[in-house]
Amino acid sequence: MDCQELFPGKACLAGKCVVNNTAVCQCANGFSHSPEFVYFHEGPVEASLCSYNERVIEILYIIAVSFMASAFILQLAFLEPTKRATQARRLKTTFASLAFLIIATVYRLVGKSVGFDDVYFSFLVAQGFAFFLLSVYTFVLKGMHLLVSDSEWTSTNVQDFVYSYKRAGIAARGIEFAACQFLWIAAVARENQPLSLSLFYIFCASIFLVNLQVIYFFWRFRSTYEGDLEAVTDFKFGASSRQLDSDDRKLIRKWRKGNQKKMYLITFAIIHHILPCIFLAWIPLFFPFGLQVMLPYVVPISFSGWPIKVLLEIYVAQKRRNQKQTLRKLKTRNSFIKHVEPNRSITRVDDVGILSEEPEKDELV
Repeated sequence: MDCQELFPGKACLAGKCVVNNTAVCQCANGFSHSPEFVYFHEGPVEASLCSYNERVIEILYIIAVSFMASAFILQLAFLEPTKRATQARRLKTTFASLAFLIIATVYRLVGKSVGFDDVYFSFLVAQGFAFFLLSVYTFVLKGMHLLVSDSEWTSTNVQDFVYSYKRAGIAARGIEFAACQFLWIAAVARENQPLSLSLFYIFCASIFLVNLQVIYFFWRFRSTYEGDLEAVTDFKFGASSRQLDSDDRKLIRKWRKGNQKKMYLITFAIIHHILPCIFLAWIPLFFPFGLQVMLPYVVPISFSGWPIKVLLEIYVAQKRRNQKQTLRKLKTRNSFIKHVEPNRSITRVDDVGILSEEPEKDELV
């Protein structure tokens, strides 16, 4: 039996292959044979890759638990006193995810578990990751609703698309939650290596397919929003019916940029959803090297991204409160909205009905 080798690494990786009666990987100082995800080596453990640096992995988990505990505390601290119970219920998936992952990390550090070959650790991580995906979906959907409700126009196209994403998301979240359970089931079946690997690949493939759906919906939503923005720009500034001077172009660019910024939060949330999945599911699905060598390090690193989400949610909440205060001041002079029809024609609508299609001179939009 030869020493293990996985593309693009060399034989033994951080070690040297020594052949006497049998092949053995002599690991470099600080490295050892991985105790988890060794699916692609059927010989003795001593001949598997030297890819596991326990000290580095412990440090990564310590950093992760510090970040997650801070995120949990910050999220609690920024709940509004008058709405604490309501906001806590709305953020229950976030709190559940953080709680599961914090417990898993502490168990990994204190209990010295063997990572994903440990059923208890795998179970805790599976639930934490499942609630993480559900939390991000809820955040994206909330961002879409916020984008629609706080825009100076309404749109049949965008509204229909948001409702479609919500309906499709129910099934997708069910698939993701079920797929995450294969993480700990694979640990239960660890003695049967082909079955355990198959279960892990089911998890990876399910997450990959759902991610493709998320990317498709986001691309369609962004394209639809940009198309409506173009139609409203033409209606508001008459860009296609008159000559524009440099001041007009600057004003249009400034106005468009202000509306496009509203898409940034949704874009960031989608990246926050997809990026961990690329390293936790996509790469392990297609590259054995990513599964056996990279994943033990990627897992604690991915846990450390939570403070970004917490800060983002605080920022969104604060920005929305400020926008509501501004809208209250302008309500008396701008008591109507624009509506983008499916064919992208524009109408102005107030509480009574459809107004003139031409904007007023003192229109505050």
